[in-house]
Formats: sequence, C-alpha cells, structure tokens
Amino acid sequence: MNQQGGRSKQIGVKEVKRQKIYVPKSMTTNQVMEKYGLKRGAAYRAGKKGFFVKNYSRPQVCVDPSKFNPDICYRIAGRVFKSNLSRDPVARSIREDLIQEAVKSMWEKSGLLKESKKYNINYQYYFVARNYMNSYLTKWKRQMRYYELFEDIVNAIQMGRRRAYDPVSGWMYC
Repeated sequence: MNQQGGRSKQIGVKEVKRQKIYVPKSMTTNQVMEKYGLKRGAAYRAGKKGFFVKNYSRPQVCVDPSKFNPDICYRIAGRVFKSNLSRDPVARSIREDLIQEAVKSMWEKSGLLKESKKYNINYQYYFVARNYMNSYLTKWKRQMRYYELFEDIVNAIQMGRRRAYDPVSGWMYC
C-alpha cells in the first residue's frame, strides 16, 4: 500500500457499516416505509420493536489500511490452514483459495477489529481467518456435491437409463 505523509491513498472499497436506527413507535407502517425505504414486513417489525438495523443482511465491510499488514495476515492464514485444515484432502486441493479468502476477509474486517487488554489484533485476525476458511470450505464441498449429483443424473438421463430405488443409496439410475 502506498502511503504519503502518513495518510493512506483512497481505496476503492465501498464500506458497509451496520447502524441501529430508532423509529418512533407513534409512526405507522406506511410512514416507516416511506421515510426509511423499508419493505412492509421490515417496516412493521421496526415499528413494533422501535428500531431496525440498517445493512443487517449485508456483510459488514470496514477497511482500515493502517491496521492491515499483508505479511502478517498471510502468515496467520497459513498457520490457520496448517492447524485446522491440513488433514482435509479437499482443503489441501484448494489451499491457495482458502488462504486468499482468509486474507480478503482480514482486509474487510481490518477497521472493525480493536485491540484490547485481553485480545490483540493478531489473535482476532486468527479467528476471522479460521471462520472464513471454514465457511468457504463448507460452501465449496456443498457446491461440488451438487455438481456431482447433477452430473450423474444428466449422464443417466442421456444414456436412457431407468430410475430404481436402492435402500442403501436411495434413488439411482441403472
């Protein structure tokens, strides 16, 4: 990252922060919909609870380049991979993708992490990396399972096979 005079250059990342916005209970659902641009269900719940959280369903991104050190982050991601995922053959096959996903997530969360007496930044980065690597690996496995099932079914249909039920394997084409 280029820094000039202690200031970081502008980074082209759109930050997404969550905010708790209070809504007066006297407002009707239609008024909340107009003022805050919410859908009917969300506006109704906001009126009942008295607040809503802006950007609740979007991933929270807050980048602070001064807290992000790529060398340390790559080292942490490698350590997370070695300690948690090195015995998984699928994880070993997509090692570079997992490490890159972890570093990307550390970059996105760099502005949200705050050093405390109990936990330093590197400790927090470790858990950010571990959580994102595990979620990426789970999604990858689920997606590959879907593609394999779909490919088997398409091949069976193209070859004109019949569908039969097997108590062990379930529905199969033979």
